[in-house]
Amino acid sequence: MTPRPEDGSYALDGAVPSTSLDSLPAGTNLLVVGEDGHGTTDLVYRILAPAPRYQECVVLVTTEQSTASHVEAYSSVLDDPDDIDHLYVVDATYSGIERETGSLSPTRIEAASSPADVTGIGIGVTNHLRSIASDRVRLGMLSLSPVVDRLGPEQAFAFCHVMTSRVRTADNLGLFVVDPTRHEVEHVRVLQSLVDGTFTVRRNDDGRREIRGDRRGRRGLGVGRSRMSAYVPPTIGSVPSGPARSRDPDVTLPFKEPRLSEDQFEELA
Repeated sequence: MTPRPEDGSYALDGAVPSTSLDSLPAGTNLLVVGEDGHGTTDLVYRILAPAPRYQECVVLVTTEQSTASHVEAYSSVLDDPDDIDHLYVVDATYSGIERETGSLSPTRIEAASSPADVTGIGIGVTNHLRSIASDRVRLGMLSLSPVVDRLGPEQAFAFCHVMTSRVRTADNLGLFVVDPTRHEVEHVRVLQSLVDGTFTVRRNDDGRREIRGDRRGRRGLGVGRSRMSAYVPPTIGSVPSGPARSRDPDVTLPFKEPRLSEDQFEELA
């Protein structure tokens, strides 16, 4: 086992190339923004991959690709591709009872009926966190885009509000992928307002991947250009009554009151 950083942060071990960023503070949430096929998912895999070196666990939430495909791709960036005892999955695809689990034991998989089933996703994540012995968890949401597509920006904001609050309170690490080509720019900025920073991934003209980091809220990423903004920490299991509030004062939310049903929040809280 490799010693953890003394400050309790999550080591990156070179996952973000061409930067001096070597760790992220416990409780950090990041939005990884980029088109499908530009390397966003691979970047998330690489940030999650150091977990077994530090006796940490990984929870993957998949909303489009099968569990088997994620397990295979994630395993390929591990030091030991066969060492996936630290991995847990919440499958929120439409594959139903035909879910392909690959080399991962079915006991490590929780199921939600679809990306719109945010209650099922929340219950699945909660069940995994309760069963995991380690209090050090890296969470990867692959991806938020189907949730936004099916529920709309208001309920997607509310769902992300709860998930990021949970990560922050438990001192975990949260990574949330979104494809900006599928949504209005304003809706992506609303999601950015909930997190501590953003990695924007794109391919340049010669096909190489470029990563830009923007820091927001209380923490900085230490990569690329940045700007800071004040925020009000959200409360787990609740949504502000009245006008919706963002962690970024420059963002005006396109709706008044993000809200899931009381039953949904009761399950997610």
